[in-house]
Amino acid sequence: MPKISSKAEAEFLWIPGQGCEYAAVKRMRKNFSCPRHPMGEAWFMGDERKMYPELMGDLNKLDIDFLQEMFRTIGSGTTSFGPMQEWSDWFHYLLGQLLLKAHEHHVCSLLEYMITAFMNIYPHGVESEPYSGFREDALKTLGKSIMDEECWDGQNIVNDKILKTWHGDEASGDFSSSMFFCLKYLSKDQIPAWADSILSIESPHWRAQLMIWLVGADKILRGEIKQPCQFKDYPSIGWEWSHCISGGVSHLERHKKSFPDFISPENRESFLETVSRTMTEDMYLDWLDLISQEKDMETGLLGIPWKFEKIYLTPA
Repeated sequence: MPKISSKAEAEFLWIPGQGCEYAAVKRMRKNFSCPRHPMGEAWFMGDERKMYPELMGDLNKLDIDFLQEMFRTIGSGTTSFGPMQEWSDWFHYLLGQLLLKAHEHHVCSLLEYMITAFMNIYPHGVESEPYSGFREDALKTLGKSIMDEECWDGQNIVNDKILKTWHGDEASGDFSSSMFFCLKYLSKDQIPAWADSILSIESPHWRAQLMIWLVGADKILRGEIKQPCQFKDYPSIGWEWSHCISGGVSHLERHKKSFPDFISPENRESFLETVSRTMTEDMYLDWLDLISQEKDMETGLLGIPWKFEKIYLTPA
């Protein structure tokens, strides 16, 4: 569950152009030094385990698909074999060093892999911070990366930077993972202002994605399913390797253990209350009008607007 401070926490907003905070990146880099021993692969057979000594050199010389593989190894290895100090140490070091490369991609963005690994390292919230203020720094970096200046031109997204998926049956992985990251790690008191800021962004691409995501996320937002590994329904809201996120329940335990809540009930309720309060019929029609200005997008949404209206605007 998110760490709840006894003191009022700083307001957390998504504002286009105000993304990853470099001061937080610097704190991470200061606190997480390069481990003394190489990281090894998660899945191996035989006596020898493949190691990755290249991680101890200049990370900027490594291909993005290789870096994605390292975060995939950490995320899938942790959920399959349990926590390992080796993977935790390397995750924190790589996170600080590579945050500014989050939008580089090989098929998908590095951001998605980072978020998956983070969620498997911290399946129940940031219960024990590796340094004081780490949770806030994670939110100010990973949690705001999708708002990076390079991704926005005013209120409009920069093509090929974020939201690369426009299909009506699939939310873009960078968007979906970022939404769930903040829903999971923000405190309950931070949720309303953050949700309001999301709803206020006036971009047709953004609003189409948000509509798709809100429809696809309905079951987990209402507690009918617990973890991303259970995502199956239309529209798709998964992202790279989100299928291995199970709240710390390993593959071997899934038949005998129930899944814990991925998002705390308090955060789910706060988010849904904010959407319900804000999303009036007039606002919904304004969204449709804005989306209709992009004909391909309007057509691609198929039946999503009808499903959205039924879920969020029809009285219970």
